[in-house]
Amino acid sequence: MDNNTRPSNLQRKISEDQILTYRKIYLIVLSIICCLEIYMFIRAIGRFDFTDWKRVSYFCSYLLLLVSSAFTLTLLVINTIRGKLMGVLVVMLDIYSVIVVLWGTLISFLDVSNGHTMIVYLTVIVCIAVLTNLRPIVYSSCVIPTSAALCVSAYLLDSELVATTGYIINFAVFVFFALLLELIKYKLTNRNYITTDKLIKLSFHDQLTGVYNRHSLKERLAAMNDTDMFYFGIVDVDNFKSVNDTYGHDVGDECLKRISVALCNNFGTEVFRYGGDEFVVISSKREDEIVRLVNEINDMLASEYEGKGIHISAGFYCPTSSNEQYKDYFGKADAALYQAKETGKSKAVIYK
Repeated sequence: MDNNTRPSNLQRKISEDQILTYRKIYLIVLSIICCLEIYMFIRAIGRFDFTDWKRVSYFCSYLLLLVSSAFTLTLLVINTIRGKLMGVLVVMLDIYSVIVVLWGTLISFLDVSNGHTMIVYLTVIVCIAVLTNLRPIVYSSCVIPTSAALCVSAYLLDSELVATTGYIINFAVFVFFALLLELIKYKLTNRNYITTDKLIKLSFHDQLTGVYNRHSLKERLAAMNDTDMFYFGIVDVDNFKSVNDTYGHDVGDECLKRISVALCNNFGTEVFRYGGDEFVVISSKREDEIVRLVNEINDMLASEYEGKGIHISAGFYCPTSSNEQYKDYFGKADAALYQAKETGKSKAVIYK
């Protein structure tokens, strides 16, 4: 399985993409929260009775929310400006979501002690479920204990609006559906991301051999730096049509797969199927290494396909000027390939 589709890495990648998609919304929301908290502190300093433990608890909970909001906002701004700290930002947004749930729990507990409902908590958990992409296990481990604690506190404090069986049942049902919503959203997001990842992979990889395709080659060549030192090679399976005609297309397909694996093992990951039985290789290896590796592949093919006459020819060219275009690479590598074919096949020729 590709690293991007492993559960832990997938979750982080989804979170990173989500941050990039909703970065403006996060910036606006966190900025508003910070401004509101600062305004409340300014009002609280002059009006709060700090001898009352409930008011002190209110004050401390809002202070925690302000600090975590400001810190997360700072990371988000740095990421927006400099493109750094993405990994830290992903973790911090998860932590921030948990802090918001805990903050909602404390505020709701204080409201219950004053005879009010748990509406703050209900609002918070459903908003967190909708706006964030917390792992269900994290979300559940935070929401379930706090929900139970609120229900117990409602009975112990004997709140008239809360301490009834009907209200507690409705509250439990609401929490259950909030958890269910988060689980469904998480699964749908993961499934959508995996599907998208597979579609992207199909658009850049050859379906038969698994190596990169012609589209990927164009992208790779376009991204090359003029100072890069490399050999551009065209690899062709000798007499491939006769192999298909004699032994069938299944053998031909299996042969292409085996050759693509051998090319990747010897030259690295920059192997592209250009079309039919033709591959392109981009390599930073030396001339003598290239010739030796092609010979080793032919020795392997001769051993595995004994008597079938399956082998490869290759032409390589090292660009010497930044003024050369992609078509020059192809032309000169193809000229070297033609020379290999004309001089007996089953070899590599370096264009001079």
